[in-house]
Amino acid sequence: MQQTPSVQGEHEFTINVATNVATTADETGWATGFGPIQVRPSMMSTLPQPLAVATDYFWISRSPMEGRFAASKSNAQNGSAITLTSPGGPAPHLMGLSRTLANISNVFFEIDEFYARWPAIDGMFFDEMNDIGDAQDLNYYGQIFAYVKAKGGKALVIQNPGKGVPGSMLGVADVLLTFEGAAFKYAEHTANLETSHPTSMFWHAVYACPVHAMPGVIAASRAKNAGYVYVTDRSPQNQDPWKHIAAYFQLEVNEVQHRNSPGAVIVR
Repeated sequence: MQQTPSVQGEHEFTINVATNVATTADETGWATGFGPIQVRPSMMSTLPQPLAVATDYFWISRSPMEGRFAASKSNAQNGSAITLTSPGGPAPHLMGLSRTLANISNVFFEIDEFYARWPAIDGMFFDEMNDIGDAQDLNYYGQIFAYVKAKGGKALVIQNPGKGVPGSMLGVADVLLTFEGAAFKYAEHTANLETSHPTSMFWHAVYACPVHAMPGVIAASRAKNAGYVYVTDRSPQNQDPWKHIAAYFQLEVNEVQHRNSPGAVIVR
């Protein structure tokens, strides 16, 4: 069964209806004809009309941070943009690559861009991994894994489904981030996959954790066999929990080192 594509929220954007132009919060690196890309609302927004989720669009580049949407690659190359009738609201909205084989060459392009811009990097972190584990997933993520590995060096590949995945997915990443959620939900994570495989393959990320609860979460991460762990007091209710380091970060480092023998190495 063909799975429904789901989009990574890679770039925030706003719309100027008068010009049909989308302005992004950062550089996309996308050339005209880039795609398929998809859109989705952010947590509180509604999409500009007639844009819709689970629909493939192609990019008409105007500048590194501006562009327009087209309904097909040929339309993009001809400059035929979709006419937008509303800016949606409240902005910003989200757009990025759909997680399907249709855009695998674009994923390779973006990997190349990262390596070209930052030659010292030695691996890639991929957010919002699909978690079905069917043949399409294995093909898609397997090709991405192999492409990064071909760069040479350590080429560490981290995929973030944010939750448990089928065991079939273990071969498409060096590290899987199999828990991403609030501290009060961490006890519910059964970690069946983690506890039956090497600890170095798993990472848990826990937010909205008060300082008094942090040592217990670190201890639980060891019981759940997560080789990597990050805990923060930040909460998505008022901010992106991953944009700022935990207020108690040094205490957290001390707690992790206390529970590791030999002491933990901080990965920067």
